[in-house]
Amino acid sequence: MNRDNQLENVSIYNFVKLASYIKRIFTILWSVHPLQFVSIIVLTILQGVAPTFFILASQFAINQLVSSWGSGFHIVINAMLVLGGVMVFNELCNILRVYVDRIFEVSLSYQVDLLVMQKASTLHLSDFEDHEVQDQIKRVQNESNIRVYQVFKQVMTVLSGGVTLVSSALVLFAWHWWAAVLILGVPIIFFPLLLKLGEKEFKYLWKRAPKTRELWYINYIMTRDLSFKEVKLYQLGPYLIDQYQKIHRSFIAEDKEIALQRRNLSFLYYGINYTAVMIVIHFIFKAAYMKQLMIGNVVGYLQAINLTLSTARNLTQEVMLLFQNNLFLEQLFTYLDMKVESPAELIEGKKHLQSPITQLELRNLSFQYPNTDKPVLKGINLQLHAGETLAIVGPNGSGKSTLIKILTQMYNQFTGEYLINRTSIRKYDSDEVNRRIGGVFQDFVQYEMPLRHNIGFGDVEKIDDDLALMKAAEKGGLSSLVHSLPKKLDTQLGKLFKDGHQLSGGQWQRVAIARAYLRDADICLFDEPSSFLDPQAEHEVFEKFKDLVRDRIGIFITHRLSSVRYADRIIVMDQGQIVEMGSHDQLINLNGLYKDMFTKQAESYLDAKISSA
Repeated sequence: MNRDNQLENVSIYNFVKLASYIKRIFTILWSVHPLQFVSIIVLTILQGVAPTFFILASQFAINQLVSSWGSGFHIVINAMLVLGGVMVFNELCNILRVYVDRIFEVSLSYQVDLLVMQKASTLHLSDFEDHEVQDQIKRVQNESNIRVYQVFKQVMTVLSGGVTLVSSALVLFAWHWWAAVLILGVPIIFFPLLLKLGEKEFKYLWKRAPKTRELWYINYIMTRDLSFKEVKLYQLGPYLIDQYQKIHRSFIAEDKEIALQRRNLSFLYYGINYTAVMIVIHFIFKAAYMKQLMIGNVVGYLQAINLTLSTARNLTQEVMLLFQNNLFLEQLFTYLDMKVESPAELIEGKKHLQSPITQLELRNLSFQYPNTDKPVLKGINLQLHAGETLAIVGPNGSGKSTLIKILTQMYNQFTGEYLINRTSIRKYDSDEVNRRIGGVFQDFVQYEMPLRHNIGFGDVEKIDDDLALMKAAEKGGLSSLVHSLPKKLDTQLGKLFKDGHQLSGGQWQRVAIARAYLRDADICLFDEPSSFLDPQAEHEVFEKFKDLVRDRIGIFITHRLSSVRYADRIIVMDQGQIVEMGSHDQLINLNGLYKDMFTKQAESYLDAKISSA
């Protein structure tokens, strides 16, 4: 996706193309509630003709009043009833339209949010790591859940206004055709200029997406409890606020430029427009003075001029907004149509994984991020069997976490082979494989939700199974914490919502571990599972890990080399490659990277012990 290329395609000439999105919108609208959708269209058309009916009824009533003096009041009563009937009809349509609109809007907003979330669930980790995709998602989140309804309302406004414009212009056309042409001609001539201005405004808003994400992130840092301590300690508040204001000032400068151009164009438009209006009014008054028009017709024509002018003005604005909103909707549909390599495209037969995973093998596996030339993993060869535990160690940036992400199918664009039970993983149903894998990522999620959900997300089918949840909590070392919480499993965690209970970093990590244990997985992958834990807690976690994976495949990443004693085998990674492999003793005897890392850690512990003595 290239943002610059897309911007070049934004022009008036694409209006017809972009208007085609209305068809897709209507498909969504129809799926929400067909009867309500049709009702809104019918009521919109009726509201469109109501103003012209009122003009004709007023014209008829005034003419009847003038011509019936001395002829009987019953004639005037009939005219009043017609006028009153039109007014009541218009109000009834309006009341019904507001009622149906409100119900429909709520359902539509839900439907669009659902489409956005469903699409997000199909994306890969590499998509979320792409800044252009992030900008796309931000635009969709900010705008599209309301823009769909706005476009629908604007289409309905244009439909209603079009009916009103045509019917009111016909009133003038019935008198003199040139009067209708003169009144309508100016808005038609100026419409492309106003549309061009709307296009420029959209381009400004489009380019703001990256900066808008910066604003959101600054606001996020300033208002989150997790970042508050550092913001306070390092006195970051004034600096971050200044950065926030600088971005906003640039936005204001752009908005002022657009507002100035709109003001100048409006002066020109209304100057010419009202000159044309005064010419038509001059001829209406002249005809009335020469007794060629009845007073009711004069009032009717003046009302028709005013209605035509206001409707043309509103239509121009609505069509311009419709154009802008259509451009925003293009982002929604671009997002929804984003090509994602689905599991079905990655497999060669969609074979069912019917037996437990007892063997995992990587053959000459390599990986590099999209749009980069440097491989992150190079020629990885590894074989593991059920009952075997593997520790992965190495310097920062050596590819350890990337390897875990490939094993959990977060990245699929690798070369080489990834085999499950001696069969390529590409031949299996991806979801079935994932259900056999449990893990704790280094950047595990702290869900601001009840503890039940925090653990239950490991296997949502067990989210209401208190016994299973408590067993997972026990495996994660959370039993005492659960019993100390006010509502046990149903205690709200975090501080984002009411009655939330905040946990320490180590407690959150134990929750993530319990979440992994809830899943009855064949492969357990832990990326730094003890980074927030003290030595005693770390010992307990690895003791339980070793016990729980005794008949499964266990893999963990650690920087604390004291933890590798829980592994049957150790691999040492450096610059995306496995440079050493073996047991602790074997690696020490190699006198390589592992020994160097282990010696430095041991010396730091020894120095600390000597210093404390």
